[in-house]
Formats: sequence, C-alpha cells, structure tokens
Amino acid sequence: MTGLSVLNNTTGTATIDSREVAEWIEKTHGHLMRDIAGYIEALSTESKIGLSDFFIPSEYKDSTGRTLPCYLITRKGCEMVANKMTGQKGVIFTAKYIERFHEYENAVKLALPQDYPAALRALAESFEEQQRLAEKVKLDAPKVLFADAVEASHTSILVGELAKLIRQNGVNIGQNRLFRWMRENGFIMRNQNIPTQRSMDMGLMEIKERTINNPDGTVRITRTIMVTGKGQTYFVNRLLAA
Repeated sequence: MTGLSVLNNTTGTATIDSREVAEWIEKTHGHLMRDIAGYIEALSTESKIGLSDFFIPSEYKDSTGRTLPCYLITRKGCEMVANKMTGQKGVIFTAKYIERFHEYENAVKLALPQDYPAALRALAESFEEQQRLAEKVKLDAPKVLFADAVEASHTSILVGELAKLIRQNGVNIGQNRLFRWMRENGFIMRNQNIPTQRSMDMGLMEIKERTINNPDGTVRITRTIMVTGKGQTYFVNRLLAA
C-alpha cells in the first residue's frame, strides 16, 4: 500500500498511516486500531504526555465511500508499536519505519530553499497551506461540535438505540449482536445483564434503576443498562474501526 505516509510541511511532523503500519506488522487494521486505543487509554492517565506526539486521529474513505477512522503514527508511535513486538517481525518492522523516516529527513533537506526567491516562494506556499487548513477547520467545526456534544451529553441511551446509531454510521449490527459483542469484549458481564466494572470506570455505561410498586403491595426494582454520551462516541468509533 503506497501513498499513505504523510509529511506535514507546516509542522515538520512525519507520520505513517496506521493502515500501512498494519500491513507491515501483518495485522488487520481493526486489530491495530484496537491496540492503539489501548495505548491511548494508558497514555491518557499521564497528563504530561502528549497523545499527538505518538498517534494523531485521522480518517479515510474506503472502497464503498464510507468515512472510517485511522491514525497517523509518528516515529514515537512506531517505536511504541515495535516495543510490543518480538522476533523477526519486530526487527523487519523497525527497519521499515526507520528507513521511511530517513526518507522523510532527506526529502526535507532537498526541499529547503536554496536562495532568497525560493525562500519567498516557500513562505507564500506555507501561508496558502495554512489558509486552506484554517478553512477546513471551519468546515469541519459542526462535526467536531456534534461529537463533543454527544460525548458531553448527560442523556444516556439504551443498547438498542446505540445499535441504531451504529447502523446509521454504516455498520450492520442489531441489538442482540451488539449485546453479544459487548459481552465478548468485556463491557457487559457474561452471566449477568450488567456493565463490567471496567466499562463503569471508563464512564461508558451506567445502570438505571426503576422502582415498581406491584398491585399486591410488594416493590420490584428493575435495572437497565444505559450507554452514556461518552460511551456512544467510544462504541461507534470501536465498531467502525473493527
């Protein structure tokens, strides 16, 4: 797979697309995305570590036109992925990403202006690129605000409603399949219809209790699994990346 690596000429940050890295380490892209999600979850516990120094969220369109998530992986991110590998695969992957970043460095050296007119042209091109990026940020703002609003929302929804939301984003899944996936991935207890402590600690799910007064005077308490605003964003992204 070619054409997936990126050299950001504005910041000088070199990255490799997670799809290309997945090919190099012989994993499915979905598997690598789950690994990266785990790395990010661990890194987010340390406020002094910048996540964008390792993994930069991005997206791409697949062959059907769907917009799907991916990551642009920096050199530090590649080192983190390589540190989890052993044997020949780890050595080959390390050699590939080192070679790629050396190519970036050489490209930067060749691209440096050699005289004053060239420097002026480079400055003008840089300004135009910044203007283009600023316009893109403005156009993307409604999407970002929507995602932030969902994540910050205090309104939780049922798992069945989450399944509908995921289907609207292009993943064919129903309520029963979603429940099964959540159990298999450790978000819901296998033998009980309640969230695991992990999903509660992550703020993805909660339990809504309802007290029902029976005609005979007894009281019955029902417990329903609800998906929080943060959980809605998290599960949609996980299922899209799978």
